[in-house]
Amino acid sequence: MKREAEMAVKRLIIGCGLGMVVLVAGTAGAAVFCKKRSGAVFVRDACQKKETQIDLASFGAVGPAGPPGPPGAPGSARAWVLIAPDGSVSDSSPDDVQWTVTRIGPGEYCLATAPNLFSYYDPVLATIHGPDATLGQVSVNTEFTGDCDPYGGVSVFTADSTGTPADQWVLVAVL
Repeated sequence: MKREAEMAVKRLIIGCGLGMVVLVAGTAGAAVFCKKRSGAVFVRDACQKKETQIDLASFGAVGPAGPPGPPGAPGSARAWVLIAPDGSVSDSSPDDVQWTVTRIGPGEYCLATAPNLFSYYDPVLATIHGPDATLGQVSVNTEFTGDCDPYGGVSVFTADSTGTPADQWVLVAVL
């Protein structure tokens, strides 16, 4: 019986000690829990050599989620368009920009907007889009539009992973 009482006291001391550590860590900011090889646990700014940092989440010691943060700043894109492989416009924004996409051939699209958002040196960002987005390449030419000269705007070229021209879903943003 005496042994059980000693164990209960030890558990109580350890529990109180951990509770104090949690309380101190809650006010310490960047404090971490460090465990020595002996099993002793400390709160430190960083663990010392031969100590292991303890992940409190693995014990379920994670507090409730905080309140949502403030809304982020608006993005810098003036307009964007999602182009389907056949050259059709799948989606775009804002509503007051009209996109015209002409598919010239495999992997070659000419883009124009009304009102005109393109000038020679404005940045235009394009990326392959969709479930196989890592299996392709894309480039944009805003200055020398080649086959797109009759259509205005910019040229967007898409290719498969080997560099062979191929129709792809592509997202284009005018910054």
